[in-house]
Amino acid sequence: PEVIDEHDAIDLIRSQQKEFKLDKIYKKEKAAAGELGAKLLIISTADGSVLSETALDAPAVFDGMSAANGKLFLSDTEGNVLCLRPSDG
Repeated sequence: PEVIDEHDAIDLIRSQQKEFKLDKIYKKEKAAAGELGAKLLIISTADGSVLSETALDAPAVFDGMSAANGKLFLSDTEGNVLCLRPSDG
């Protein structure tokens, strides 16, 4: 999950030069490491709306997705390969 934008993190550090409260930055690090869960979102190219959201046990590795025969293959940071397909409904 996006916990804090990088620019907001820098602003947070600058605004707290006397007393650092880095909870959001630490939380962002945990999110990047997949410790706060992961999601696969399907986004509309027409208007940017979220069409579908699927919870994942671990984040996908960089460049670890491939689509073939109507299925999405996803390699995650735990070493698993998932095969996802549209629901029958």
